[in-house]
Amino acid sequence: MANKFEKMEQSISQEMAEAQKKLIEKSFSKRPVEINLLQVLTNDSKPIFEKLTDKAKDIARKTYEKIYNTEGVNRLAGKLETALSQKRVNVYEEKLLTFKNAIDQIDYRINLFNQAEKELTDYKENFLKSNIPGLEGIDNQLKKIREEREKLLNKKDKIASKFEIEKNKRDVYVEKRNIIAQRLIDYYNQKIKPFEQKMEILNQRKNDLENKWKETTKQYEERIMVLEKQKNDLYQILTKIGLSERKINNDSTIKTLEKLINDTKKQLNSQRIAIEKQILEAEKRIEKINNRMRPQVEKRNEFLRIIERAPLDVSINKEEDNKEEEKEEKKEEVVKMEETEEKEKAIEMRIEEFLKYWDNYLKASSRKDFENYQFSEKQFIEKFNISPKKPMDIKNFVVLLKNFYDDYPKNQQDRVRMLIDDFIIQLPKEKGE
Repeated sequence: MANKFEKMEQSISQEMAEAQKKLIEKSFSKRPVEINLLQVLTNDSKPIFEKLTDKAKDIARKTYEKIYNTEGVNRLAGKLETALSQKRVNVYEEKLLTFKNAIDQIDYRINLFNQAEKELTDYKENFLKSNIPGLEGIDNQLKKIREEREKLLNKKDKIASKFEIEKNKRDVYVEKRNIIAQRLIDYYNQKIKPFEQKMEILNQRKNDLENKWKETTKQYEERIMVLEKQKNDLYQILTKIGLSERKINNDSTIKTLEKLINDTKKQLNSQRIAIEKQILEAEKRIEKINNRMRPQVEKRNEFLRIIERAPLDVSINKEEDNKEEEKEEKKEEVVKMEETEEKEKAIEMRIEEFLKYWDNYLKASSRKDFENYQFSEKQFIEKFNISPKKPMDIKNFVVLLKNFYDDYPKNQQDRVRMLIDDFIIQLPKEKGE
């Protein structure tokens, strides 16, 4: 058994990097992630794992979970996966351009055949009007043109199918890249948030000091103006009664007013120095916090630019869609809508039962959907402050369910709403079905 466990440990080490990528979408959760080791092992490793004792299996799980829940490892893996996804996107876009170029060349040749067919058909009609024999050669040429065009259309269809496959693969990696980048953005936003809160407080402090300086200046200047006016008024009166300028300047009241003016100006200057010192201190603290925050902002902006990086707009000319297929698709949509409305009216059960159905639906959908959108009954109950035993119809439950995912990123909300619509269709009409 010891040998088997050593093989298992070695296998896990070899697969750790790949398994890390597969589980990257949970990389930035602060709570520990519960790993289903069977989902990340290769087919060669699963038989060995299954033969281990429960204790050995538990050791293997804990070993993997300990590595997976290391915060730095997850961020590093997230950056690596973003770069790898972008590399994949670039590879698929190169293929798309190659396929598009091939299809454009085929379209060019098809257009030449179409033009030749039209010209030959017009020539044939004129030939018929002239009652001249020898139409067999023209008919033979028209037949060859149609055969060659058919070959080209078949070739185009094959390349177009490959084009769509590669485009879908490209879009999957674009979405994966954006999801991982968004997780990293959210992570760095959490790191930046405390700095922004401190900056906001300090900026408010700085604004308050600047406003205080304006108000203080206004009060002191008003006081100085009053004292200046009193001095000037007294100076005018003393001048009128015939006192000389020397005697006026030596007048005790004039001297007192001058002293008050000078003292007020000194007080204003002292206030200015004190407030400017406080403003300068606040600016220094703002700059210090900004310098500490800047590396996190730059890292976040790096991933913001990744999300803003639009995929290459590559499209091909397609043949007209089959009208009957469109009618069938519309008919299926109407049937689906009617079935959904019927179920929304008919189904009613306890909230805990709806949540159980939803949990099972996500498990059956895909591991990715289950990891992205699964939640506990407790989280749902606490968010809406309702009893799990409360009976409810499907329509009201769906409203709550959609509201639960309102905080999710836009691309994930679109996906979960599509899942909810399908979930309604698959619900049994009655409990117990």
